[in-house]
Amino acid sequence: MELFELLDPTEQRGVRILQSVLREGGKRKVSQLAEELEVNRATIKEDIELLKTMVGQFDKKILFVYDGESLQIETNGKLTSLELYYAYLQQSINYQILLAIYEHGRFSLKSLAYQLMISTATLSRRIKTVNLLLEEFTLVIKNGQLQGTELQIRYFYFMLFWFGRPYHINQKKFKDPATSEFVRLMARRLQISLSYDAEMKLLIWLSISKRRMSQFDSAEMQYFDLLDAGGFRDDLFVEVHRLLAHFYSRYAFEWNTAEAQLLFVFLLAHIDLSAESPYVQQLLAAGLAHDYPAAKLNRYVREKILANFITDRLSEGYLKQFTLELYQAHCLFYYFNGAIYFLEHTGLIHVLDKLPITIVEEYCRQLVDEVEEYIQIPRIKKDISYWLLFQQYINLLYVGYIDLQFYLKIGCDFPFSKSLAGTFRDHIFYNLDPRIKVKLEKYIDGEKYDLIISNIQREYRGHGEEQVYIIFSIEYEADFNHLETFLREYYQKKLVEEVVKK
Repeated sequence: MELFELLDPTEQRGVRILQSVLREGGKRKVSQLAEELEVNRATIKEDIELLKTMVGQFDKKILFVYDGESLQIETNGKLTSLELYYAYLQQSINYQILLAIYEHGRFSLKSLAYQLMISTATLSRRIKTVNLLLEEFTLVIKNGQLQGTELQIRYFYFMLFWFGRPYHINQKKFKDPATSEFVRLMARRLQISLSYDAEMKLLIWLSISKRRMSQFDSAEMQYFDLLDAGGFRDDLFVEVHRLLAHFYSRYAFEWNTAEAQLLFVFLLAHIDLSAESPYVQQLLAAGLAHDYPAAKLNRYVREKILANFITDRLSEGYLKQFTLELYQAHCLFYYFNGAIYFLEHTGLIHVLDKLPITIVEEYCRQLVDEVEEYIQIPRIKKDISYWLLFQQYINLLYVGYIDLQFYLKIGCDFPFSKSLAGTFRDHIFYNLDPRIKVKLEKYIDGEKYDLIISNIQREYRGHGEEQVYIIFSIEYEADFNHLETFLREYYQKKLVEEVVKK
């Protein structure tokens, strides 16, 4: 679900105008925006005026210059885009409907319409629109409440607050000393180190859980039975269960083991755990042996990856973290339906897909296809599973690529003084994509190199012509783009030969 699908069309265009201008360097013509958004110039001009009003709330934090023909927007490092998006969301009727259901649990059509200052007919139409967005979460607003499994309801609101609210707003909304102390106690007992983000995620989840338990009896809540899904006999779950029982004992809530299951799967899927924790190590070891669905999927993918790559050049720390994060990715995929994302659900893919080598991206796409075939993904999950799994896999392999101790040894033969030749080697190195792993050394006759870079034309004993790159002129940098392409292609070739299993 795109977060901005909750907005009305005019509000959506305002957000898209902002993103388009920033994406194109901070300035765009009205005619370009009209063509991109497929509306007329008059509509775009009205949208820009509304955007100007919205931006006006953030005085001096964003530069907004509009002369009727072009729009210029510049940021100054004092404002996150989510602040502006949140301002739009707060005005959205669809968003207000979801918040009202969260606050009260149940509602009557008449009272909610009065609260939102709209007619009951308009509210009914809005609910139908929201229900279309909720389908991927397997949720529906019906009979005056949000219906679905308790896991999905809490997950949806967690995603809505985590991605739809600025951090400082969540800090204020979910501030609770007792819950904060419980989160810190849990971190100590589970022997994991929680970042500020992880603490905030847990505060949001536990606050949502307490609110749901205060609104409904346990018999009214649809607890999806996770016991058969496995993993609930491991020491980590036992400790979570013990801690949560103590935490809820201070409230007049009726709680059961299902509550511990919900918190447990949330921990597995959404919190950065420590691979060094004994509880986590025991969980991972057990997961490799169990036959519950998430563990089977994880084992299938892990074996696929390890069967395709030689891992002896990867650090032990990376391999431990790889095992943990892969397991967590599959827990997220197996237990939770739906996702909330910004426009075009790209996440950080626009960064990751610019890897200097193509085999990682190609392999991840192939792997996702194999996973979809292996587990026969239902339609409602398949719509987003490709994006979700691909992003998880390519991120893990990208980090592995960065960790990989595999470099091209390159001899640099420049007929300069020692210091000048060293300076020019550094100049070349710092103009290359740092993700192409190379070691530039002074060329020594008789040494074996993967490649040679020089500005003189001569034979290099033991090296073929295809291993030598001749710089056209040291006075210009015209060679650098072509040199980078030459190194990237050769690096990928060597990587396939020595790291990818035949």
